[in-house]
Amino acid sequence: MTESRVVLLVPRPHVKAVKSMLEEHDLLDRTVKITPEPTDPHIEKGHGANKQWKMAIPTKFLVSTNENFDEELQLGKIMEVFEKEHRLGELTNNISVKIDGGPVSSASDSTKMNPVLKALDEYLHSLPPELLSSLDPTSVSLLSAFPTTYSVYKPMLLLPTNATSSPPWTKFLSNIPQSEVFLLWKRLAEAAGVTHVAQNSPIPLQNPTSKPADEASRSSSSTMENILRSPTGLTPLYGDFGPPSTPFRQENPTEDDFNSTLWVQTRQNGIWQTWAPQYTMFSRGNIREKTRLLTLPSVATVISEGKRKGKYIPDPDSNDVSLFTADRRMRHRDGCAAVDLYAGIGYFAFSYKKAGISQILCWDLNPWSIEGLRRGAALNGWSSQIFTKLPSGNEGWEDWKSAVGDTDFLVFRQANESAFASIAVVKDRIPPVRHVNCGFLPSSKDSWGTAVRVVDGQSGGWIHAHENVGMEDIDKRGEEIENEFQHLVDELDAEKGGCRWYRRRAICEHVEKVKTYAPGVMHCVFDVWVAGKRDQEQFDEFNQNTAKLKGDGRMEMRKLGLNGIAQSTISS
Repeated sequence: MTESRVVLLVPRPHVKAVKSMLEEHDLLDRTVKITPEPTDPHIEKGHGANKQWKMAIPTKFLVSTNENFDEELQLGKIMEVFEKEHRLGELTNNISVKIDGGPVSSASDSTKMNPVLKALDEYLHSLPPELLSSLDPTSVSLLSAFPTTYSVYKPMLLLPTNATSSPPWTKFLSNIPQSEVFLLWKRLAEAAGVTHVAQNSPIPLQNPTSKPADEASRSSSSTMENILRSPTGLTPLYGDFGPPSTPFRQENPTEDDFNSTLWVQTRQNGIWQTWAPQYTMFSRGNIREKTRLLTLPSVATVISEGKRKGKYIPDPDSNDVSLFTADRRMRHRDGCAAVDLYAGIGYFAFSYKKAGISQILCWDLNPWSIEGLRRGAALNGWSSQIFTKLPSGNEGWEDWKSAVGDTDFLVFRQANESAFASIAVVKDRIPPVRHVNCGFLPSSKDSWGTAVRVVDGQSGGWIHAHENVGMEDIDKRGEEIENEFQHLVDELDAEKGGCRWYRRRAICEHVEKVKTYAPGVMHCVFDVWVAGKRDQEQFDEFNQNTAKLKGDGRMEMRKLGLNGIAQSTISS
């Protein structure tokens, strides 16, 4: 028996969107190239909105060459995969299908398979022939519908969301004995060299409420925002993952919970990270941003500046008489610190440390992420100190401050709204904060005010704001973000009594396009420079001609740390 490949015929402008959807569901056949379809009969018939060539995108959907090909039925099956996400919209009206003329042989070439597929192929061929014949799915259809990609996070094999959702697999798994299901996953685990198997699911934006809602809240919504970013739909398939995840255990884990739960790990850029897959997410897609931070020029700049151990530089905000005024006179300015307001298990915080940042302060609400960060830091040979509660009253703050150690990571299991208060207390015990990461999606806007406040007021620094933005709106959004940060800086300086002789500036220096979040939507990081305050004599080094500086002159002033002055004089 042979089967043929189903091909989607897609208008050229929409190829990327459809290709992305097929890739996400592991339904794109990468063994065949996407090619033009100049003789598409549907163009002549007037099907579709545009009279133009279409592109033939090969899929992993197969049909028997012995069956009559029903185009409408097959297209409907394919679109069912995407319907739940509502991401292609009316585009589906412009897509047609055909079968590839070249048959796909039922005799699979195991030499070209990855270890997991090879094990699956051997398992399927070991089944009694009468078992498969009674269920209808063939070994070819099951093998073809199984994803070719997967992730191994020792000791776990993680399958993608669509691994068992196709019709052949749902029918197969619901009708074979549980002993056979167990043997199937056991074979795949052994092939991948692991002891556990699970199927992934997306991180939901909302979770069901864990407590009964009152009538008023029931009428409006029975969900709450998933601010802990917990993978509520992870499906363990093989191996002991520990106690089942519950809302209470998610938010109030004990030491026994931590120790009895499966922890997995991976290494990227020479950095170890670990997490409990039932309770915390891991995003492979942010590897680009992790890597960028390791070699980011602005990170190298603050590290270099932090090594210049010179005389004490007065804190311009230390003229108040408070509990900590005396300590401020002892403030050290060597080294540099970074703040991660959405630290998770240390995604970006670890990159800062690996790059050479002296100390990183982290905030996160998920106790499982905090534990993952602590364990991950230890795996990399870094020290950490965890804070779960903040004191009240001057005496309490004084005791708390004295307990803050000189560790690589100061980790706060608290809402990041409290970050400014905590940093203000330990400001004299940490290096100046020169980088702030705001890495929450779909928007980190709620943390921008805090970020502006914690950036070192004397030296300035960079804020990295993460946002999901439409491809056509990136430039415009960059300008909007610059204006919003400028407003926050102006607001802060007005609150403190102004900057005396020049206006501190906030400038969006760069937009990093990290990854495609959805068709037409890009996950971007906006690098915003916030100027610091400088001594009057530095400003006096420039004569009145600086008001005419453009281009390279402005950049030279920025290199000298006088970005705010440059902007102010040029615009005046």
